[in-house]
Amino acid sequence: MSTWCKVKIDMKMWISLLLIFAQFAVEMASDTDQWPANCRCQSNATSLAVDCNGVHLKQLSHQLESLLSGHLTSLSIKRTPLTHFPRSICRLATLKELHLDNNRLTQLPDNCLSNLSDLQKFSAHDNAIETLQDGVFAGLRKLQRLDLSRNRISSIGLSVFAASSNLTNLTYIDLSENNITSLEPWIYDRGRVGRSKKKVSIKLQRNKISHFTNNMGQNFSGRHEPCYDAGVFAEVDLRDNNIRHFADIWNGWHMDAEEVLHCYSVKIPMYVSTIIIGGKNTACDCINYPFFKLDAVRRWQKAMCNLTDPVARSSSIVNGLTTNPDLFVCELTDRCPASCVCVHRPANTTIHVFCSNRNLKLLPRELPELPDTRTKYRLDFSNNPFLRRLEHRDYFANTAILDVSNSSVDDIGN
Repeated sequence: MSTWCKVKIDMKMWISLLLIFAQFAVEMASDTDQWPANCRCQSNATSLAVDCNGVHLKQLSHQLESLLSGHLTSLSIKRTPLTHFPRSICRLATLKELHLDNNRLTQLPDNCLSNLSDLQKFSAHDNAIETLQDGVFAGLRKLQRLDLSRNRISSIGLSVFAASSNLTNLTYIDLSENNITSLEPWIYDRGRVGRSKKKVSIKLQRNKISHFTNNMGQNFSGRHEPCYDAGVFAEVDLRDNNIRHFADIWNGWHMDAEEVLHCYSVKIPMYVSTIIIGGKNTACDCINYPFFKLDAVRRWQKAMCNLTDPVARSSSIVNGLTTNPDLFVCELTDRCPASCVCVHRPANTTIHVFCSNRNLKLLPRELPELPDTRTKYRLDFSNNPFLRRLEHRDYFANTAILDVSNSSVDDIGN
């Protein structure tokens, strides 16, 4: 073949390549024109990420409708003024990951997310969502991770996380930093998911939870032999809420608090979940003392609690897991003598009665009742110059220490 023919063929090839490139450039320009102004967009055949700042809401909503199509497996829409969930997302049945973070969403739609049957990860943190209604995640069998932290959620439907929702792979739920005030025992349905899979993590810290209800109708009595569920399948972090005592949880859920405590004592958390509480509203007192003392609970670090000294009338926030449990006390007011302070110290099984320097003339007639036969009284009646006679009192039979120093006792009765 001649040299001229070779050049001619090469010229045709280059012309074809230039035409293909020009067509591609036009298509790319057309796609770019669809992207919202002031937004950074990254896309390929299966993923789309839109990150906006200052874009107009109506303009954004219209342009998103034209962008959200095809066979996307990953979608991220962040930092936009969107207040409502884009309905076009409901048609993206191939999505595996959906991230709608740092927007202004006020709610999640009904009859939408359940269409995304392949969804594995969903996050909508840092929005303004107020309610999780029943059925919002129903049937998302492949969903593994859910992050709705830093919203305004105050209400959760009874069946949202219940076994009936069929969230059979959901092992991570982050609802921290919301406005939740009460909690149902759906965490145990999540814990049963963890029996055959990896441990379930449920984050509820920094809410406003103060009470526990069982409107779900969970029946814990007789469902298991005590402590049969060896192993921990769910860890529920309730730190920095308005929870004062561990027992409030079990009582609110109609569980036997003593049975739960026994299961913790043998390091087998009852009904498959470990509950972590702590914070400025949690008391370092004799009610919480058994739980903080146990190794199963002491292994959790940063479990802060409020340590009160009833005698000095002072309190301080301490690390309840490293503070000496001997300091945990409860103030007793029932039958405590007037102007005295009565304190139960469970660590050394004593009830201290502080009546020093109270101008006592006679010994008190009664004292707070002892919680058990092991507990004894320690009576401080010192520095009472008007106390002259020690008379018989029934409580002396259960008294370990009696201090009447610096008083004027000169007569001891039979």
